[in-house]
Amino acid sequence: MPSEEKTLSNEREKRRLHITAICSSYVLISLGIFMICAWHLRNDWLIANFLWLFHMQYTTATLCVVMGGGLLLALHNRAKAAYILSGSILTLSAITILQYITGLNFGIDELLFTDYLHRDIPYPGRMSPNTTTIFILCSVALLLAAKNESWGILRTGVIELLVFLSLALSIFALGGYLFANQFAYSWGSYVRMSIPTTIAAVFMSIGIMSLAWKRQTILIAKVPLWVPALMCFIALMFDLITPHYVAGGIVYIPLVFCSLWFIRPYTAFTFATIATILAILGYYASAPAENEMWEIILNRALNSIVLWFVAALIYIQRKSEYARLESETRLSSIVENAVDGLITINKSGIVEMFNPACERIFGYKEQEVLGQNIKMLMPAPYHNEHNGYLKHYQNTGERKIIGIGREVKGKHKDGNVFPLDLSVSEMRIGGRILYGGIVRDVTERREQEEQNLQLMNDLMESNTELERFAYIASHDLQEPLRMVTNFTELLGKKYKDQLDEDAQRYIQYASSSAQRMQQLVDDLLEYSRIGNESETLENVQIDNLLEYVKMNLQESVKDSGAEIIAEKLPEIRGNPVRIARLLQNIIGNGIKYRRKDVAPIIHIKVAEEDSQWIFSIKDNGIGMKPEYCEQIFLPFKRLHTKDEYSGNGIGLSVCKKIVETMGGTIRAESLPDDGSIFYFTIPKHKNQTQEEKAA
Repeated sequence: MPSEEKTLSNEREKRRLHITAICSSYVLISLGIFMICAWHLRNDWLIANFLWLFHMQYTTATLCVVMGGGLLLALHNRAKAAYILSGSILTLSAITILQYITGLNFGIDELLFTDYLHRDIPYPGRMSPNTTTIFILCSVALLLAAKNESWGILRTGVIELLVFLSLALSIFALGGYLFANQFAYSWGSYVRMSIPTTIAAVFMSIGIMSLAWKRQTILIAKVPLWVPALMCFIALMFDLITPHYVAGGIVYIPLVFCSLWFIRPYTAFTFATIATILAILGYYASAPAENEMWEIILNRALNSIVLWFVAALIYIQRKSEYARLESETRLSSIVENAVDGLITINKSGIVEMFNPACERIFGYKEQEVLGQNIKMLMPAPYHNEHNGYLKHYQNTGERKIIGIGREVKGKHKDGNVFPLDLSVSEMRIGGRILYGGIVRDVTERREQEEQNLQLMNDLMESNTELERFAYIASHDLQEPLRMVTNFTELLGKKYKDQLDEDAQRYIQYASSSAQRMQQLVDDLLEYSRIGNESETLENVQIDNLLEYVKMNLQESVKDSGAEIIAEKLPEIRGNPVRIARLLQNIIGNGIKYRRKDVAPIIHIKVAEEDSQWIFSIKDNGIGMKPEYCEQIFLPFKRLHTKDEYSGNGIGLSVCKKIVETMGGTIRAESLPDDGSIFYFTIPKHKNQTQEEKAA
């Protein structure tokens, strides 16, 4: 059955169960209200002509209204209110049973209304034991089924057992009225179960069972609930009207066979329990002669064994079928809700499965594709090549898509051709060869990739233009700045004796500013050159390079009393000028940003991995807040004023660009007054890696 038909079938069944439960609740409420009104009217004509109606106690009528209301509330997902009503029914019924067991009177029988018709009986206003038992069974079942949630197999089994027992007792009492068997509706010398109560109990059982089945994710039964109820009634009637030695308990075997119509395997034991109880009640109802008693007991016992043996056989058979059904249901749920399209074809290319995702991808309904060749979903040239590919694979076993997967083109119902990711697997089921395909429309992904590629190209082009502009601008500014610096100094020297102090100070300001501008242009020029000039790579001994850096920083080291400690450093492949600048900038920062009255200590370490070197340079300086550890690598980003620390804020930007140009990464870790650690990686050159492995 196609998935859409299955869904519709399930929805129709749930709707039918919902209507059944609604109708049952209305019958309970209507019957209860009618009897409450009848008791209050005290109509002599009604009492004289329909006295049997008043065998339904006022308390019973009230509980029917409450049970109907609880069922309605549960159907409308008002679980808490349903719990309160069903709990009150259970409490009152349990107290009534306790009164029968202990012989005590707790005064609840006429708590709501005084029974003015049955003053001659021992317990006026009290519900009969079988009525009370049915209310207990149904109230517990409603408590278990009230909440709209999925539950396990045990809970469902308990609900079904309780409701079917209630239904069996109701039908048993109804059969007693039909065939004048008092034991069926009146247990011992206690109050009898009335005809209206019997009818109410039947609807109560059917309503609660319909509610419980409606809660399930799969169909519980293949037939309506009244069918096994009718089978139960027929078997009971046959047992009551025939001599006990003719039929015996064997008439209840068809009732056990009713479990074949139910999905759950344990239902066989539920019906076996009901059949056994009915067989026992049938024995007492038949009132056998004393000389036949043991023969009939043995007969019923053997029949009960047969009932349970049949139930066990049905359980075994249904268990494997239920496991298969559960597996199919899970698989169907996965297929129905899969984001990717799932298609199954036979060895001739005929489509046998087409899930909802495929409908969205290709635009066809499932019915339009099932039974058609898969070629209808393919544009040229795939359309013409498909049959040949299938035959070639079946003859040679050579795979091009099966078990591999690749990107192909699909054809939408409107004729539009779009890209697809396709993976195909081969299956053998029942001797048949089938091919399962998983398809995914990658149109949006392709468009996004193209947009990203275009954006990347635009960014690279823009970045290149900006770097070219920075290079040209900084290069062209060199000469004017030198002219400003030189002539300012010349002006200061030549006319020094003729200028007052203010004029000399102004000239000094102009010269200092020009020099800072010159340094800034030099830094910008160097930054723009990195990555734009072809670099010659060579083997660089970092130990030797560090000594060169120390020489460049010797004045700073001497003034600050800095100590540079390095462990054995490796030989790497790279540009020595760039690597020296990288080390000098980081070590120089560690010396510059030192704490007051604390001599800087710089630790340099390196760790080796398969494909890269990981360097760390740690200082004991002023540190910084962790949120600044990324910002410091931005060009011209400064955390301090020029009066506090000199510089243009481009040194770490140069370091970042040097590292990234070599294919590595750089980052910092720091806390205020706790120093900083700079980590950067330098990938190993391929030739270098191969040489190390060979060594």
